[in-house]
Amino acid sequence: MTGILSQVVESEGVPENPAAFPFAGERDAYGCGIRESSPGMSLRDWFAGQALIGLCTTLSGTTVPKYDKLVRDAFAFADAMLAARKVTDNA
Repeated sequence: MTGILSQVVESEGVPENPAAFPFAGERDAYGCGIRESSPGMSLRDWFAGQALIGLCTTLSGTTVPKYDKLVRDAFAFADAMLAARKVTDNA
C-alpha cells in the first residue's frame, strides 16, 4: 500500500469494520421466530472476498498459487478500502 491509505492503516491499524449484511429476525403472524437475526459478515471480510476474486483472475494456471500470499494481499486491499472510507468520511 502507498499514499494516504497506507498512512491511515499504519498509524491507526485496521479502520472501523462494520457489519456488511446484518438482518433482523423475522416472526410469523403468531409471533414465532422464522429466522434468527444475524450481524452478518464484517465489511472487511466482504471487501477481502471481493479483492480475492480480482486477485485470482491474475493467476496463470501454470503454477501453484501461493494461497497464503493471496489471502494476505486480499486483506491488505480490504484494509485500504476501509481506510479510504474513513478518509472520505472525514473529508
